[in-house]
Amino acid sequence: MFIQKLWLTGLDWNDNLPEDLQTKWISFRNELKTVPEVRISRWLNTSQQNETYELHTFADASTHAYAAVVYLKVVAQSSVHIHLLMSKTRVAPLKKVTVPRLELCAALLAARLMNKVRDTLNLSSISTYMWSDSTTTIWWIRSDPGALKEFVSNRVSQIQEVTTVSDWRYVNTADNPADCASRGLTMAQLVDHHLWWHGPSWLSQPETSWPQPLLKAPEKLSESKPVQATTARIIPSDWFIVENYSTLERLLVITAWCFRFIRASRGMTHDTGMMCLWSEREAAMKFWIKRIQAITFKSDIAALNDTKAVNKRSKLLKLNPMLDKNGMLCVGGRLRNANIPFSERHPVILPKDNHLTMLFIRQAHQRTLHGGTQATLQYVRQRFWIIDRRQAVKRITSNCARCFRYKCSPQTQLMGDLPSARSNASPPFMHSGVDFAGPFNIRPTKGRGHRSYKGYVALFVCLATRAVHLELVSDMTTEAFLAALTRYVSVRGLGSDLYSDHGTTFIGANALIQEEIRAFKAQLRAATSYGSTIGLTWHIIPPGAPNFWRYLGGRRQEYETPPSADNSY
Repeated sequence: MFIQKLWLTGLDWNDNLPEDLQTKWISFRNELKTVPEVRISRWLNTSQQNETYELHTFADASTHAYAAVVYLKVVAQSSVHIHLLMSKTRVAPLKKVTVPRLELCAALLAARLMNKVRDTLNLSSISTYMWSDSTTTIWWIRSDPGALKEFVSNRVSQIQEVTTVSDWRYVNTADNPADCASRGLTMAQLVDHHLWWHGPSWLSQPETSWPQPLLKAPEKLSESKPVQATTARIIPSDWFIVENYSTLERLLVITAWCFRFIRASRGMTHDTGMMCLWSEREAAMKFWIKRIQAITFKSDIAALNDTKAVNKRSKLLKLNPMLDKNGMLCVGGRLRNANIPFSERHPVILPKDNHLTMLFIRQAHQRTLHGGTQATLQYVRQRFWIIDRRQAVKRITSNCARCFRYKCSPQTQLMGDLPSARSNASPPFMHSGVDFAGPFNIRPTKGRGHRSYKGYVALFVCLATRAVHLELVSDMTTEAFLAALTRYVSVRGLGSDLYSDHGTTFIGANALIQEEIRAFKAQLRAATSYGSTIGLTWHIIPPGAPNFWRYLGGRRQEYETPPSADNSY
């Protein structure tokens, strides 16, 4: 309690304490000298076989703190012993909380403490008794949590889970040892405080001498949910039907069949077969729209029915709302004379946080073939005006399982390290890659009647500077390629290394081009021999290696036969 008061003063670390706090601190520090006088017996007098045990837990709260304390009662043939087992205290929160609520917090603390002691000492089969000096708390614990407000309901539910309702009893404040902890004792008072160390005097007596249990509830029991017999409170009960369905179509069909049954029971039906007509589904949709608007926009609809303007604080003020001929709340606007459908001129207004609105958006998302937020929003706008509609539509599209699966992008493997020829500086075309592009239709001369021939382009790419050298090749024979290589060396100079693949364009699996594949392999062997005579090293890059392929410009395909160990000829 002292530290909490110190915190409220807002003092800094080196500031001096006010005189009143200084006096309290000095007094507390001086009383600590009497701590060695406190003696707590470790033995609980549990030596005889025919003993019976009882656990008594007391709870109390004040405006400063709340506490709980557990006692073990050992009943032998000729003696009764009461021992303090465990206690726990907590200061009240800085935010003001009513005393009955603090008493309930103390009861929850007592329930948890008793449950911990019982499990630790393996005393699950003994009798337990819970004591509180708050009649309101006891009747809350005996009540249905659903009839209480959220703060009280949550704590009552937790108390009922770990304790038995019939174990809770009333004790006078003067006989409640937990009151000592909730209000605080000085060290001088604590040393010989019989109530704290041994509990109330009647605890050692038979149960007939204990305080009698409560038989009458207090006259005014707060924290209960208000019960109002109005139409607005009765309406949400039928929303249990809406929550049962995840699709709008099924909800409308079930509602239409209910209306058909009502008409049949009143003798107003006609034979329409087993099919649910579109008009019946439309009537069901209008019914649910009016119901949701009657709950959400009750005051706005009442004002419009009285030919008054909506409240200035209403969210619908900027929409200039109006009621259509069916009594549904629609957007007013200035498109009354527009040559578009009435539903687009005056869309129906719906709230965003409602299950029925979610069904409308989910249906729009499916009818747009799982379109994105903008497509779904555009479809919804054709008939409905949803408050904060973009946020509501995003909630549906982001939670769509099918869209999530199709938007997933597979993970990609990291490429291997770049070869030294690509990662180190070198003169242009010292390290080059070669590949063929084509075929292209080539005409040697212009004019009519001249035949075009198939030709190719040999691409020489510098691996260091990314420069490209193009050479026209008449065909893919060995002689034509060697001629192109000679022209390349004559212009760019003799490099040290030349890289190529196995020609995935030329050695595919198609049987129609097997002849060209064999010609290319012969060309490759001849080119390698030619390169060795002029001091040019020819390298074959490994298959499926995009880090080699980025600047070669060719098309990848697996080797027909593996390359040599050093991938070079």
